[in-house]
Amino acid sequence: MLRERNLETVRRFFESFDTSRRRPLWADDAVFEMPFDPGGPVTIHGREAILRESDEWFETVASHDYFDLAIHATLDPEVFWVSVRSVTVDKASQKPRTMQLVNYLRVVDGKVVHRIEYFGPNALSGSVP
Repeated sequence: MLRERNLETVRRFFESFDTSRRRPLWADDAVFEMPFDPGGPVTIHGREAILRESDEWFETVASHDYFDLAIHATLDPEVFWVSVRSVTVDKASQKPRTMQLVNYLRVVDGKVVHRIEYFGPNALSGSVP
């Protein structure tokens, strides 16, 4: 039951990048990390800070969608690895960028408490096939 509830949270998390839909999925004290961000490793603490950062980023894009979602449960019912592709269209250039992402998610009682998003160091400079 716990694994299924947490798995449903992971599925819903990747349905849409819309922060209003993701807001209830983040725990109040959540942590979001991007260790390979071009500006250096990024760690954001707390749901409100995560959502502010997401809202600011989302203002720069025309659209952002996930596809090819693969969720890998572990022996721990709170831990999931997710492989997903995303396509983002930049507002300024209108150019699409496709990325392959791997995410670590720890979900407790249906809330994301820790997310680490991994992507290749060249992913933000161009399109990944």
